Amino acid sequence: MDGEADPIIFRAYNGDDLPFLHDSWGSSYYKGSSAHKLLPPSEFHQFHRPIRERFFAKPNTCVIICADAKDPWHIIAWIAIEQIPSGLILQYLYVKSAYKGQGIAKQLIKRALPTQPVFYTHLTDRAARIMSKKHEQFLSFKMVPHLV
Repeated sequence: MDGEADPIIFRAYNGDDLPFLHDSWGSSYYKGSSAHKLLPPSEFHQFHRPIRERFFAKPNTCVIICADAKDPWHIIAWIAIEQIPSGLILQYLYVKSAYKGQGIAKQLIKRALPTQPVFYTHLTDRAARIMSKKHEQFLSFKMVPHLV
């Protein structure tokens, strides 16, 4: 990526994307939170995989994929949200390491979370740093881990 970002597109997810979504959500959350200090990977995934499976089985959920415009199957990032009566739940947002810091997460948030309030269920160490640094942008975001 020679200084200029490659063109990207946004699309809905489909069944072919599920293996990548499960794997990236599980592994990035495990590595990006304190879970890796407290649990071996097998124990973490034993309880977290059913959480992800429940999310993908619900009718009121949405995943927006950010992909390479030249290859829509090359997933760069994604956001998983759920509609509830009192607002939207941001279940997880994932950006591949090579694309972090390019504003992709911000674009996904704008597309997926146009209304307030926004609840979120998962928090990585990186997300906590960003939210702390850009506190004003996240005033309407409320952590509700019990809504997974």
